[in-house]
Amino acid sequence: MRHHSKIILTGLVLSLLALAGTLCAQTTKGTIAGVVTDAQGLVVPGASVTASAIELGEARSTTTGAQGEYRIEALTLGKYTLAVKASGFAETVVRDVVVNASLITATNVELKIAGGIETVTVEAGAETIQTESGELSKTIPQVDVKDLPYSSLNPYQLAVTLPGVSTVASRDDSTNGTSFTVNGLRPRANNFLIDGFDNNDNGIMGQAYQPQNTEAVQEVTFLTNAYAAEFGRGGASVSNLTFRSGSNAFHGAAWEQYKGASLNALSAEDRLGELKTPAQFVENIFGFRFGGPVIKNKLFFFATSQWDHFHGVPTVPTLSLPTAAGFATLQALNNTNGNLMLGALGNIQAPSSQGTIPIGARTACPATAVDPVSGQCQVDWGYFRRNDIGKNLSREWTARADYNLTNDSVFVRYTDSYNSSSPDLFANPNALPYADTQQSGPSRIFGLMWAHTFSPTVLNELRFSAQQIDFTFGPTAATEANPMAHLPTLYLDSGTLDFNWGGYEQGSFPQGRGHKNFQFQDAVSWTRGTHTMKLGADLAVLLVQDQFPFNSDGLIFFGAGGTCGTETTYTCSALENYLDNYLGTGGTASRSFGNPRQSVPTNQQAYYFQDSWKFHSNLTLDFGVRYEYQPPDASNVLAYPALSRQNIGSAVFPLRTLVQSDRNNFGPRLGFAYTPKFWTSVFGQDKTVIRGGWGMFYDAFFTNISDNTAGNSPNATGKSITAGSTPGRGLFDPLTEIATATATPSPFTTVTSVDRNLRNPLIHQWNLNVQRELPARLKAEVAYVGTRGERLWVNEQLNPRVEGDARIYTNRGSLVIRGNRADSIYHGLQTSVTRQVGNFAIRGSYTYSKAIDNGSDVFVTSGGASRWQNVFDPRSDRGPSAFNRTHRAVISYTYEVPFKNNGLLKYIADGWFTSGVISFQSGTPETIYVGGYDQNGDGEAYNDRPNWGNPKAPLNYSSACNSWGSGCITGIGQDDGSGQLVDWNTGAPGNLSQFRYIVTLNPVYGGTKFVNGNVSRNNFTYPGRQDWNLSLGKRFMMPYKEGHLIELRMDMFNAFNHANLGVNNLNGDINSANFLNQPLTASGGRTVTLWAKYSF
Repeated sequence: MRHHSKIILTGLVLSLLALAGTLCAQTTKGTIAGVVTDAQGLVVPGASVTASAIELGEARSTTTGAQGEYRIEALTLGKYTLAVKASGFAETVVRDVVVNASLITATNVELKIAGGIETVTVEAGAETIQTESGELSKTIPQVDVKDLPYSSLNPYQLAVTLPGVSTVASRDDSTNGTSFTVNGLRPRANNFLIDGFDNNDNGIMGQAYQPQNTEAVQEVTFLTNAYAAEFGRGGASVSNLTFRSGSNAFHGAAWEQYKGASLNALSAEDRLGELKTPAQFVENIFGFRFGGPVIKNKLFFFATSQWDHFHGVPTVPTLSLPTAAGFATLQALNNTNGNLMLGALGNIQAPSSQGTIPIGARTACPATAVDPVSGQCQVDWGYFRRNDIGKNLSREWTARADYNLTNDSVFVRYTDSYNSSSPDLFANPNALPYADTQQSGPSRIFGLMWAHTFSPTVLNELRFSAQQIDFTFGPTAATEANPMAHLPTLYLDSGTLDFNWGGYEQGSFPQGRGHKNFQFQDAVSWTRGTHTMKLGADLAVLLVQDQFPFNSDGLIFFGAGGTCGTETTYTCSALENYLDNYLGTGGTASRSFGNPRQSVPTNQQAYYFQDSWKFHSNLTLDFGVRYEYQPPDASNVLAYPALSRQNIGSAVFPLRTLVQSDRNNFGPRLGFAYTPKFWTSVFGQDKTVIRGGWGMFYDAFFTNISDNTAGNSPNATGKSITAGSTPGRGLFDPLTEIATATATPSPFTTVTSVDRNLRNPLIHQWNLNVQRELPARLKAEVAYVGTRGERLWVNEQLNPRVEGDARIYTNRGSLVIRGNRADSIYHGLQTSVTRQVGNFAIRGSYTYSKAIDNGSDVFVTSGGASRWQNVFDPRSDRGPSAFNRTHRAVISYTYEVPFKNNGLLKYIADGWFTSGVISFQSGTPETIYVGGYDQNGDGEAYNDRPNWGNPKAPLNYSSACNSWGSGCITGIGQDDGSGQLVDWNTGAPGNLSQFRYIVTLNPVYGGTKFVNGNVSRNNFTYPGRQDWNLSLGKRFMMPYKEGHLIELRMDMFNAFNHANLGVNNLNGDINSANFLNQPLTASGGRTVTLWAKYSF
């Protein structure tokens, strides 16, 4: 009943809005606007302006106002001819005016005095300056969508060719589909649309439907700063992808794309895994498109489908496993826990050694594995890359129909896609073959739009969409049948053996999300005098069916810690603790009991008003306001939705606390565009515009937050053992402890919940920019861009330990909440030069910026924890954002040799084309931390950072140096308060100049104090990256009919086979043998794709 009542309420609201008036939203269609003047620059009121679609036959007219201004809304995308008539002037016709989705095409027209010339014809500039708004935006046209080389085939990826947009490290990518950061903000803050309809994955954000059929796409428009009140639901950007439609001419294509290992170079990952040839695979992508008229000028159709078949070795990270020698050592020990690890490994071993892990003196240790200096037994380890065959199958299809009448236009579209992948080494990269998982599921979107023109000044657009996703991530049949399937998942914190063994669940599998989103939009506009006003509503009903990650089998994380050795003592390694059946002081263990599913109906609401005021012929002012509301249903459907900061120490356990509604999300917007009429020697004649804008925006909730609350105490019961909760070497026999855990609610169980006053994050955007038309049909832009994120989501520890002793509230365990105490600031200089006309197009951009925050996500990005080092002080983690990229430069281009010759020469010389995307970007930030060690005594073992020593001191983590008793200096010092510094990893004495970082020994390990380190968050930056993606092809014009072409094309990704550092296996843990191991972070090798296409 609750669900039905919401739908009825939505329908009533929409009905009232439809009766209220008229206007068309920019999201689905486009606008032409400008000013009509005479040769002296004086405005011409009362002129007739008619826009006629070249391919569709659609025509719309209006009359210029008192300032010579005109504006034609709700235009279907494509090229138009603009005809302007006025008494006493010759008719002026502007050809090839391009209308883009979500944008205003500024087209100013100069009339000539009638004097024997009846019609003046001019060609529109492809890159005109934007004189109608202050927003920062850009449309990627069809030629770029289909001809530029980009590996994902997802056109949203082309956002990274724009100023202010950067790629993100895979470590920091928690969204669905292609991910990018805009103006230093979180990728979750991006809003994705298709034909103006919602395309967001409400579970984790990103794209619900991930388009990969480039032949289906007309264009992609990106709004990156200070966009109008019509747009919201995300404070970083709006990306609107528009599908093709039919036209008055039949057109179509069929294509095949081939990828294979035989075309590729050996990658950095292959070399780390000691492969001699690229991992074997074959991928075939094939499809078709066809569209045309049913009734000329009125009814059109378009249909397309594509299939993707991948067979071979997926792209997987490099794992660290025991070598044959390490395997033999563990076998000789005949240790119960060691045998469990060996059983999981089967016959998988690293091919060569990268180092050793000390595990103490062992009587059964082979002589060849005993270190001659320390006398410790050592387990040899190395790198391994899986090369077993997997299968990924997907398909997608789209059908669309458009119907145009004199005052009405309607389109309907349905898109359906399905994907399956097994084994799923994207979501489960550290799996061994016996614990593989798979993913599969559909994504579907239905859209219907009706635009009605009441008069040249009054318009209305009504839209409805229905979206479904149903993704599942679960075990393969073989995995589920394995005897170890439902053991606890085990792993080490050492960073040397970075794989999972035991059960497959990992606290993450199985999981899935089935979401249905019904969206209703109505937008009305009217023009009165020099004002064009818009009023609209955007209402969505979201039905959530989530199977969230649930820790039903248990998760045991063995950490370092405790004292080992007799005559010479040292800190026990994680592997040594595991073999001796200790958890380690830095280890954790947990198991949950409860229901891993959540079902909830909820809704999202937005209402807006905006006004574009032509204050003067050369000055446009924009102002508006948007209101957004999203009720906390996804949390409040739970038995225990939230925690209150005010009573966590005194509240009865468990206590139901509701999340309070956030009803104050008003977002004003302001903007201006001013064309100087003076200093023509500098600004030119109407060739320069000065623009600016500011606005307030809000991020939307995603259900993964409430899913995490549902999977933790007190909504789920069970056992949790936190780091530092047991002295010495930690809990003994944690496997038995977890196996015998019961579903008994306990106030000491770790809680992960949300603040009862959880709010939507607030983003401020602003910019000031100058656009200038240049010779050769170029357009340049220079902009100062800023963003400010307030009340961003971040994790907080509300009940820490005090100097390693009891927690603040002794009647409760660890209490972690998602609250709003993170913030961010970004300042950037963004420049671009573009040319989008004829057979040569180029877009170049450079961004110099700084992004600072005190938390980049609610999940771990850089460092070892998502909580501040000083859990009481948000400022303690203020530093460069995980998304900070100081420099980024991108050039994208397309060029085609025109068909101008005859005979044989036409087939040899004409039709060649080339394109490319070349980018350079600063490196990824990293936080230096002490993994598994609680330096400040707050009970958090992964949020501590060391102190600075000598920043120029070298690091030596070679296998020969990095072992206890080696006498070597690794560059990490240890301060026990005595005044004598020794090496943290080897115990060798040293002085301040030899240590880059210094760990303070806490009283548990013989030190004198608990301290916070002074090394700031994200103070280290990996090397920058460069990407050269190039394409070369040839089009052959068929002799039997004009317009029929055969195209052959080759795309080269990483064309010069350059390995980028700072991509994979990022590691800032000084307790890891792979600490800042830059060769291990290398990624990339040249890959080649071959295309063949027939089009007409």
